[in-house]
Amino acid sequence: MAQLDKGKLSLLLESVDINAILATIVSSRRAKKPSLIYTAHPLPSVLADRHKLTRAIKNIIQVLTSSTTSSSIRIRTRITPESLIIRFVDSSHTHKKTLTKLQFEGFHKGKHATQFSDGSGINLYLTKRIIEAHNGSFSIYSKGGGGTYTVELYIPIAHSTSKIVTSVSSNSPFA
Repeated sequence: MAQLDKGKLSLLLESVDINAILATIVSSRRAKKPSLIYTAHPLPSVLADRHKLTRAIKNIIQVLTSSTTSSSIRIRTRITPESLIIRFVDSSHTHKKTLTKLQFEGFHKGKHATQFSDGSGINLYLTKRIIEAHNGSFSIYSKGGGGTYTVELYIPIAHSTSKIVTSVSSNSPFA
């Protein structure tokens, strides 16, 4: 934790296939609610620490799934010239409203968490630090007073080491 506070987070960088990470996570949650809905689309590889990036994605899913009564969470991806964007959308209108700015500070649980709630309250804090260590960014916002939560990860594309498997249609920014 102290290393994270000082901005020191060592990364083991390699070419990472985001589709493979997302497919593994979605597959591991098949029998759980809320379900994760993700359709793979051609994406460039990113230069990242596979294990830490996987942890960040799992953290977001954990926070969203523990704060909703929704039956599903949609995961969408898109690419821009600079970034690969992973968007998590939970359009439930029955959130427990646990997603707050304080959760980025670490060891803070949502206001509806109880002493018996799972987790340490560090998921969003750790996720933010992991994404920042990759020179990316992280945003969370809600529409309609907290009814629809959207979490976005922006991960830079390393143009010199990335290659796009096939092109993505520009007609639809998110599949």
